[in-house]
Amino acid sequence: MASNAIQRAAGAAALAGAVLAAGLGTPAQAVSDDVVRIGVDAAYKPFMWRNAEGEIVGWEIELAKAFCAQMDAECTFQHHSFDSIIPALNAEKFDAIVASMYIKEERKKKVQFTDPYYFIPGRFVAPKAMDVEISREGLKGMVIGVQRGTLEARYVQNQYSDVARIKRYDNQEQIYLDAVSRRIDVMLAQALVLKRAFLDTEKGKDWEFVGSPVDDPDIYGEGAAVAVRKGDDDLRRKFDQAIDTVLENGTYQEIRKKWFDIELYNLPSGTATDQNAA
Repeated sequence: MASNAIQRAAGAAALAGAVLAAGLGTPAQAVSDDVVRIGVDAAYKPFMWRNAEGEIVGWEIELAKAFCAQMDAECTFQHHSFDSIIPALNAEKFDAIVASMYIKEERKKKVQFTDPYYFIPGRFVAPKAMDVEISREGLKGMVIGVQRGTLEARYVQNQYSDVARIKRYDNQEQIYLDAVSRRIDVMLAQALVLKRAFLDTEKGKDWEFVGSPVDDPDIYGEGAAVAVRKGDDDLRRKFDQAIDTVLENGTYQEIRKKWFDIELYNLPSGTATDQNAA
């Protein structure tokens, strides 16, 4: 079994010292011309989005590049809508998914995951002028906006579909537009995404967080991880070692601080990081 992140990171560091001392290269080696094609959903600022030049950028993109650097591999990124990204992976349109995909039991039936590299709960937001209680009674008859295929979509379907109208969208930007136009009453998404891409912007100035963080373990699972095809154990191991190394050597925090002023590696208590066979 793979060990937990810190234990394996320490092992990776020891291996790195031995390999470098022998003059044989760096850890997590791959053939120098290896290319890892990564599927992303480039509509989730600040995690990943297309800039004015059409380049896919963001915190998660920079982190993925750090993983690939540890693997001595070149990253390429391909945009794909989140709700069909797993079928696209299994159809070999790319080799891995880095798209804030949380580890869930039903997803494990279709793909295999690395150790998690971050966890952020969901949050509801509503207009500041609206006195709304996040409960079945409080949301009765309201319109809830969510991005289809996400954990938040699953959560509101399970909790509120019989008392509220759930409006599903292809991406977050569409939700923000309908929020500003007041075509929805509340929305649910990852807390950090909502803060940076909506609440901290002009379009979200009249909205605010409401209710408690949403981190139902039956929905949110163990945290976000890289997904690869079942049977692609070699690539999964390389990503695991890369994740461990960037966590251990300070690269993870260096990248995180460039983008965010809160911690991201706060996994739910009881999270198992040794889910995959070695």
